[in-house]
Order: sequence, then structure tokens, then C-alpha cells
Amino acid sequence: SSDSVSDGTSTTMDIDQVGSSNTLDYDITGSSANYTSNVSGNSNSVTTNVGTTGGSNGGADDVTITENITGGSNTVTTNVGSTSSTTTDDVTVTTDITGDGNTVTITENSTASSVTDKTTDIDITGDSNTVTASKSGAAQHDTTINHTGGSSTLSVTQSGAEASTVNVTTNGSNSTVTITVDD
Repeated sequence: SSDSVSDGTSTTMDIDQVGSSNTLDYDITGSSANYTSNVSGNSNSVTTNVGTTGGSNGGADDVTITENITGGSNTVTTNVGSTSSTTTDDVTVTTDITGDGNTVTITENSTASSVTDKTTDIDITGDSNTVTASKSGAAQHDTTINHTGGSSTLSVTQSGAEASTVNVTTNGSNSTVTITVDD
């Protein structure tokens, strides 16, 4: 199957996916995009790619991604920029998940350099969840994870020139938290 694509400026999209075992693949290029995905169900797969394609409109600026997931065993993947040289900046990713056994992977390669330009906020409630956030490229990376539940694995890796901020709050038992910051 092929991905759905939003290629242009000033796009606002709200997708509601209800049910189990569904797949959503979405590519966003262009500026001023506001993308919201609401998923309710189990064993769903949601993949969002922002500014990861080549060409004259390969980057994406001023993009807000909001992902609200309720259910178990879901896989959520968000890729921002294909390389650190991709013109992708001012991107905000907010992911809220309630359920057990979910996997969240956020990978960002961005040219943005100010603290307000690259923010990721992940709120996850449930047990046995896996969260991996990786950011690289030009300066300033800001990641916040709020976790409630047990036996989860949380990993944040941030690298690139200068400032990085990581805030992790976890409430529960038997979870593993790994934070790596490299300049």
C-alpha cells in the first residue's frame, strides 16, 4: 500500500481511526501543517513522516503533530526530516497514549536551532510500553516524557550542537529509563 501525502502549505488535517488492526501511513511536506490523529483500538499502526522526502518541497516548517492513542499493542512511529540537512524546523510533536503494550518511536533530524522550534511531549499511561525518542541535527532539542505505569522502557537520545533538555517523570515500578545526551 502507498502512503497518504499532504504536499502544500497551510494544511489542517484531523484523522479519526476507530477499530483494531488498522494501518495509517502519512507523509507531510510543506509549511504550516496541523495534523491530528485520534486512534481508538488495539494493534493499530500509525506512521507519520514529516519533511522526509526530497525535491523542492522536501522539507516542512511550522508543523504541529498531535497523536492521541487509546488501546493496547499499538505502534506509533513519527519521523521528522530524513537527515540533519533537511530543512525541517519549528516542529511540535505531542503524543498521548493510554493502554498497555504500546510502542512509540519518534526520530527527528532537524535544522532548527531555538528551544521553541523542536519540542516533543509524550504522555503515556499503561504498563509494558516502549518509548524511544531520538533527536539529532542543529542545536536545541527539547523532550518531555510523562509516564504512569509499570514495566515500561523509556529511552531518549539527543545529539547535535549545543543545548538539550530532557524531562522525564515516571510513576510506577519496574520501568527502565535511559537518557543519552551528546553534543
